[in-house]
Amino acid sequence: MKFIVILSGVLLLLTAPAFAELSAEDIGKIRVIVNAEVSASETRIKEHVSQEVKTLNVKIDEMDKRLAGRIDEMDKQYDRLFTLVTVLLTAVIAIIGIPLAMILYLIRKQERREHTQNERIERLWRDLEERRQGRIVTP
Repeated sequence: MKFIVILSGVLLLLTAPAFAELSAEDIGKIRVIVNAEVSASETRIKEHVSQEVKTLNVKIDEMDKRLAGRIDEMDKQYDRLFTLVTVLLTAVIAIIGIPLAMILYLIRKQERREHTQNERIERLWRDLEERRQGRIVTP
C-alpha cells in the first residue's frame, strides 16, 4: 500500500502544471480550423436538406397525381348519380303526373257535361212549370 501511495506521489510530481496561455496566432489557427469544420458541416447539412426536399417534392407530386385521379373518379361518380337521380325524378313525375293530368282532364270534362245537363234540366223544368201554369185554370 505504501508503494501505491509513493508511486502516486512520484507521478504527481512528474506531471508539471500547465500554465500556458494561447497566443493570438494559436487562436487564429483554432478559428480557421473551426470555421473550416463549420462550413464543411453546413455544406453537408445543406446537401442533405436539399436532397430531402427533392425526395419530399417527388412524394408530394405522386400524392397530387393520385389525389387528382381519385377526385376525377369521384366527379364521374357524382355525375352518374346526378344523372340517375334526374332520370328517376323524371320517371316518377311521368308515372304520377301523366295519370294525374288525365284524371284532372276527365274530371273537368265530366263537370262540364254535368253543368250542361243541369242547365238542360233547369230549362226543361221551367218549360214544364210554364205548361203547368197554362193548364191550371184560375177561378
